[in-house]
Amino acid sequence: MRILSLFAGMLVAGCTSNHYATEHHDSELGGRGVGASKRCISAQPHENFRVADNDRHVLLYGSGKTVWVTHLEGLCGFSHDDRLISDAWSSQYCSGQVIRSLDISQAEGPSCVIGDFTPYSHS
Repeated sequence: MRILSLFAGMLVAGCTSNHYATEHHDSELGGRGVGASKRCISAQPHENFRVADNDRHVLLYGSGKTVWVTHLEGLCGFSHDDRLISDAWSSQYCSGQVIRSLDISQAEGPSCVIGDFTPYSHS
């Protein structure tokens, strides 16, 4: 019985942690709710990809109410000094798309593949 109640408590805690941003890759994600991931998002004028504060394998896109988070495939990562370059497909960014970088000296850096996009939003 005791094991059953412990398991139920872990199950409830697991469900709760998926709904709110409890593990932050970036300071601006704190206090935001986490939504369902999407394969593609709309490209927005004046928005750029940026490297997350605490994880060079994670990119953020957008500002304001919703910030989209995507993980780079494999061990690929970027530096905070890199300028990220990506072309939208039909005015969208999609999982599987390649994003590349230029470092501070304008030398070409790595090219990485982006994954699905997860929204972190204020209520």
